[in-house]
Amino acid sequence: MEGAYSIDRAVHWLGVVGSVASLVGLLISGLVWRDVRRIRAFFLARARVPELIRAIQMHMAKLERCLEAYERSRTDFHSEMARTRGTLANLAPKLPRHAKKEVHAFLNALHVLSRGASKEEVRRVFDRLVGLLASVTQLEKDMKWSR
Repeated sequence: MEGAYSIDRAVHWLGVVGSVASLVGLLISGLVWRDVRRIRAFFLARARVPELIRAIQMHMAKLERCLEAYERSRTDFHSEMARTRGTLANLAPKLPRHAKKEVHAFLNALHVLSRGASKEEVRRVFDRLVGLLASVTQLEKDMKWSR
């Protein structure tokens, strides 16, 4: 009778140990999954951010030309700004949290820019874009030195 009791007890404790090991395995799997996502995001950003920065620089060159003759090329300016907005929206998820917030703040500020905006308002938005590009370019340089 006592042997059956100790076997039941051993089976119970094996079940407890198995459950604990399963939970520990789940925790470790979650940590590994998180780290794999971070590594993937880092290498995706490292590969795509320079390409997107070059695209934004090309958009900015066109925007600057349109801005010089804004009254004549207002439609061209807004079309190019829409392409720039799309490129920035693509860039944002590839950036760290603080830079992502800066890009989203700029994108939100673009919604106030209408086709009837004055040249001074458009110039302020363009200047803000210049600052954003400088910030992202510095971030790209920092990424080359990290990890």
